[in-house]
Amino acid sequence: MIPLTWFDLVQVDEWWPVLEAPAEDADFSYDATADITDDAIVSLSLAVAPSGDGEVTVSRMLPLGTLITVWLSGGVPGRVYLYKLIITTQTGRVLPVNIAQVTDFVTAACPVPPPMDPGFGIPATWP
Repeated sequence: MIPLTWFDLVQVDEWWPVLEAPAEDADFSYDATADITDDAIVSLSLAVAPSGDGEVTVSRMLPLGTLITVWLSGGVPGRVYLYKLIITTQTGRVLPVNIAQVTDFVTAACPVPPPMDPGFGIPATWP
């Protein structure tokens, strides 16, 4: 099988609901309870692909126990985004999670314009 896009090459662990573009600080959560037992989250990073002007941006992240909440804004209507969440725990475990999300496809141009940079941008971090 020949991959159709970069997205076909990645294992997605979770899909988030549609991001209404241009959303203003819409929050989405990832529950890491199944991944983390008897441990604590000490750092997070989240990178977005595609990246660049007009694409989805991360305004903040916050873990509460094993529930990680991320606030996102922007994005090109109809575009599928991939988020690479990296969770680091107090015992030194590093847990990568791939999350996908589509932006508001109702208002999308057809066809959706290609991104300027299809790769991941500089990750947002916590703390």
